Amino acid sequence: MAQTIELAGVKVEPGTRVEGQELALNGAGIRSRFMIKVYVAALYVTGLSENPQRLIEHPGAKRMALTLLRDVSGEKLLDAMHEGLNRNSSPEELALMQDQIARMSAIFRTAGEGRKGDLITLDWVPSRGTVIRINGVMRGQAIPGENFYRSLLRIWLGEQPAQKDLRDALLGRGN
Repeated sequence: MAQTIELAGVKVEPGTRVEGQELALNGAGIRSRFMIKVYVAALYVTGLSENPQRLIEHPGAKRMALTLLRDVSGEKLLDAMHEGLNRNSSPEELALMQDQIARMSAIFRTAGEGRKGDLITLDWVPSRGTVIRINGVMRGQAIPGENFYRSLLRIWLGEQPAQKDLRDALLGRGN
């Protein structure tokens, strides 16, 4: 049986539930920027894999959980997400996702400052879309479009991830 792990003082559970579906921890790691630890990321899926493309395309519920290790403004989080989307999506893909990106941006702008210890979850719920929660509270409406969620996952798992050793950790290749 998988055990809870601890990264930078954050307990990462071996599993979770999204809309009643059991998910297992694929991997977890720490996002650092300029030597400063920003958040612990954990990826939960129904089918474990070390193959990023397989994880991105795998059907069924998924969760990317981000536990903040420091106070971060909603704008900084949003800027980082936009940068990741831009680095891992073609101009054509970005053009097709403008509505979804605008909806996500509004959610993070409305949320404001993220505080140390806050938990942000980005869930793919097949029947609803991308559901964003902060500390368990759903923000905004579900954002439709599986391609949008797959693009979000590419921020961490894509060819140009936010951080290569974080990608490896999320793929279960060690911390």
